[in-house]
Amino acid sequence: MFKTFLVINLFILLLRFVYIFVTPFDLSPEEAQYWDWSRHLDLSYYFKP
Repeated sequence: MFKTFLVINLFILLLRFVYIFVTPFDLSPEEAQYWDWSRHLDLSYYFKP
């Protein structure tokens, strides 16, 4: 029983990894700006006017 459960979970995990690497992951310009801010933490940030 446990072995079957483990095999099914590993298969689902493998499918998730394949899905992540196959699908394109594009960020919009605004999302890219926020992602860049998260990489360079600061007390305040310049925001778009």
